[in-house]
Amino acid sequence: MSMQQWNFGRNLLSCQMMQLPHAPLSISKAKAKRKSLQKAVTGVKFRQIMIERQKQKEKLEREKQKRRERANKARERQGKGFEAKGERRKE
Repeated sequence: MSMQQWNFGRNLLSCQMMQLPHAPLSISKAKAKRKSLQKAVTGVKFRQIMIERQKQKEKLEREKQKRRERANKARERQGKGFEAKGERRKE
């Protein structure tokens, strides 16, 4: 792997850390961004950030799941109430 390829890969990694959809067109801009964010793409730091993100995603997913369950229970309760009322009206 040439130095240029390695740098490009490193820039791609830093862009992913900055949540940019793609590598910026100019590498100097990428370097400036990286310096401004003070995030050196070292293995340990990068891994920590990714682990943190994963934890956050899992937490959000759990919250969504809880919300879905609550909403479903509420719908069930509402549905039962309507059914009972509807049956009474028919009679």
